[in-house]
Amino acid sequence: MKGAGSKLWIYDTDNKVWVPLAGTSEGAMSIHAIVESLDDIEDVNVPTPGDNEALTWDAATSKWIPEAPVPAAHKDTHDPQDGSDPLDTAAPVKVGSANAVGTSHSLARADHVHEREHAIYTDAAAKAAAVQAGAITDAVTKAPTHDAVYDVKATADAAMPSADDAAAAVAAMGAEGDANPLNHAKYTDAEAKAQAEGAKLDAHAAPDDTTTNDATAALHGLMPKVDKGKVDGISAGHEALTTGVHGVGAGYVAETSVENLDLASHEARHQVLGSDRLKILLNLLNATICLTDWTTRDAWTDYITGTGAVTWQAILDMLVSSGATTASIGSLYTGPMGAFSPLSTDYPWGARIQMMTAATTAEAWVVARKYGVTPASFPSLTEAHIGWRLLNGDLFASNGDGTNGTQTDTGIDLSQYVTAELLIVGTGGTSIAFYVDRVLKATHTTNLPTEWTYFCWLGIKNSNGVARIMRIIKTAWGLEA
Repeated sequence: MKGAGSKLWIYDTDNKVWVPLAGTSEGAMSIHAIVESLDDIEDVNVPTPGDNEALTWDAATSKWIPEAPVPAAHKDTHDPQDGSDPLDTAAPVKVGSANAVGTSHSLARADHVHEREHAIYTDAAAKAAAVQAGAITDAVTKAPTHDAVYDVKATADAAMPSADDAAAAVAAMGAEGDANPLNHAKYTDAEAKAQAEGAKLDAHAAPDDTTTNDATAALHGLMPKVDKGKVDGISAGHEALTTGVHGVGAGYVAETSVENLDLASHEARHQVLGSDRLKILLNLLNATICLTDWTTRDAWTDYITGTGAVTWQAILDMLVSSGATTASIGSLYTGPMGAFSPLSTDYPWGARIQMMTAATTAEAWVVARKYGVTPASFPSLTEAHIGWRLLNGDLFASNGDGTNGTQTDTGIDLSQYVTAELLIVGTGGTSIAFYVDRVLKATHTTNLPTEWTYFCWLGIKNSNGVARIMRIIKTAWGLEA
């Protein structure tokens, strides 16, 4: 207002207009008029103010200027405690309680707890021991009292398992092995493992079981481990024996018990009239052995052609020679032999021969030929026969049925002065086994002869005019009578 008699104005908030007031001589005020514009007040910068604006005097312009109030910071309106539009917050958790993730409608409070690094202290048993009997007494230092410490120890002692419970736990560990959660990591630590592996058997007490324990080097370092293959081989060989520990048949000498292996008693049994010596003599009565060692050449007939020759040198020394003329034959043979049939298991036949010259460019036979074949002839692969063929130094196992023949290269090369021990064993007409120096070289099952009477033929023939000589050291066959 200005000057005497000026008007006083007030703002009507209901109608949003300024209302002039007038005073009387007695000091009473009365409404004079209602205005809709600040222009009626004069000296006002704007005709219409905004909501919540206030008039302030501007000395520079000499006018009243409406100004809007300064608003508070927007973030404060969302203060969770006293904001006009507070945000939702989740309640904190206690140590030992599950710390939930929360929801999208809430924020974590500043006094919430993360227990990732301290979960061990929320274990139920540890927590119970920590708070037992007022263990924490000072809210600032958290220092436990002496009594509280004792109470915690007592609680821990009470939690220890009894001897029976401990034994049961150990048994469970052994039953479940490493999968048992009770097993402590200590027992799989490399150092503990090394100590266990380094333990020596002789540092332990003697075992209760001394029969089936394996004391081999692989387990306890006491002895080399037995070769299973060799043991199996020995077992298989002994299973084929028929009498005693080392016997091979009722017709042969055999040990029948461990006691009989005593060397002193064994030697005594081989003295004159000893039990084993008598058995040998009796066995000879039950066997027929036909041995040609050239103490005599009776029962042998020569067959020679060209420059061939048969020379009886001495005992164990009969020579058959081709001479230098090509295709010349030197040989000798027996008559029919009823006890000579290499097809039968009862008639094994053996011979020992030696080449006195190179065996190249020569063919020699040590053979049982079918009775009825002309003996004064050279053998052929297809005639009925069982025996050995030496062709240019290579030794072949051979047999024929009168139409076809079968022969197998034994891999033996009889060069000059090489001696070979030959053996033929039949299986009763189904197969023939050929051995050289006691090693099986061939087994034939095809083109076997069906005859059971044979004669023995030994001879050699050359093919290029060079003399070839074979020595017959001995030949023998036998049967059970």
